[in-house]
Amino acid sequence: MDTPAAPTRFDRIATAIEHLVEEGEELFIVRTEDGIEVHDKVSGSLESDHPRLYGRLLSLNAQMEVGMLPTVIGFLLIVLFWLGLEAAWFEPVITSLVAQRLNVWWFYTLLAFFVILVAARLTRLYARRVYLRSRDALIPLLREADLDRDILLVRIKGSDELEHIERQLMLDPKPLP
Repeated sequence: MDTPAAPTRFDRIATAIEHLVEEGEELFIVRTEDGIEVHDKVSGSLESDHPRLYGRLLSLNAQMEVGMLPTVIGFLLIVLFWLGLEAAWFEPVITSLVAQRLNVWWFYTLLAFFVILVAARLTRLYARRVYLRSRDALIPLLREADLDRDILLVRIKGSDELEHIERQLMLDPKPLP
């Protein structure tokens, strides 16, 4: 015969405050140096609480995604450059001696590293441009939802669906009203 499991710490807390909490009520409980603080639950579902704002954030996040396109284009340019050196396309501009000196493995390694850095920077700049272009459209939605930037950041923190928006909000020096 199975014996009932011993109550966990959370079970004991739930039993202690059961008579104080109404059905459906959600609370946020924090222990501080001064004692126990109880607040209304802050983090509901942004998707269900404010669907227009959430939909707009999803749309902006999707617009910020450029994927691997800048990197792929950069590597294609490296391949074209290599083909150009091999086929002597650059002979009027680059002498054959310079072409031979450039046609070494370490040069292409440095070039690939440079392409990755430039592609990452272009991706960040593009995301920033999309965010700044749409920033003013977020203000009325935030007011309607009675949120500011900092509360919105807390609500979307760690969301894979809104990772680009989260980054741009964190980097934004101006507060959203």
